[in-house]
Amino acid sequence: MKKKICCLLLGGLVLSSCGLMAACEKSDHVIDGIEYTRIPEGIMAMIDDPAITQASPLAEFDGEPVVKVDFWDGTDLEELHLPSSVRELSIKNCPSLRLLELNDGLLKLSSLSGLPALTELTIPASVRKVGTFYNNENGTGGLTVYYEGSVEQMMNMEFSVVGGFGSCKALYVDGELFTDPVVPDGVSAIPAFIFTNMMQLKSITLPSSVTNIGEEAFSGCRALSDIYYQSTTLNWDMIGKGHAWNSNNLPGEERGLLSFTVHCTDGDIEYGPVLPQE
Repeated sequence: MKKKICCLLLGGLVLSSCGLMAACEKSDHVIDGIEYTRIPEGIMAMIDDPAITQASPLAEFDGEPVVKVDFWDGTDLEELHLPSSVRELSIKNCPSLRLLELNDGLLKLSSLSGLPALTELTIPASVRKVGTFYNNENGTGGLTVYYEGSVEQMMNMEFSVVGGFGSCKALYVDGELFTDPVVPDGVSAIPAFIFTNMMQLKSITLPSSVTNIGEEAFSGCRALSDIYYQSTTLNWDMIGKGHAWNSNNLPGEERGLLSFTVHCTDGDIEYGPVLPQE
């Protein structure tokens, strides 16, 4: 049976908490029944001990910063505090976790899933990429997210297919509840998956600078009633729109398009549901 333990990795060298040292050639491998992962770009703190209740990974090892933290299957973990050096975090299946303290300077949330006890999370403005963002079997439905950046910074983020903020209980951006946001002039794209299944979104104002709406960007936003586009209907039609950008995201025969109105400077465009074919 494989045993996963707390370890630090630098290039091809593995340094584990039990003192074992070995050179690594493969990305994933097992030595004496202990599983390791090689992180070639820097040092990683990998923590996997079900008995740990609070964890604060080291900021550096042997003079080098710890830049990536992985934590999974921590049955008793209640708190995780990240040092300022961390740039990437993956945390999975920690059912007792109630406090997750992210650091300024964090760039990527690779995975955040299986954390049903976590009800609030503050995401620093430094985060640029969100991977798997799925808190429990109902998505992140019980999680209130406070994003410390601006709407403009949010539009420059990258999201995976299950990485948007849409299924959170509530989203606050720059201190305000994200229900009727205004995207500032100069933003050219609405990222794919950013608002997927966001039930709190009622309206959004888009500047004339927008030239692309990403895949499933508004999919499942069933409370969305109005998009205010600050240009003409012709320019709206010329905007590139990704796959299922306005799907209602319902299953089976109920699947269709969202019903909302796009208000342009020279008139309105109505979007409505598409009934299933007989």
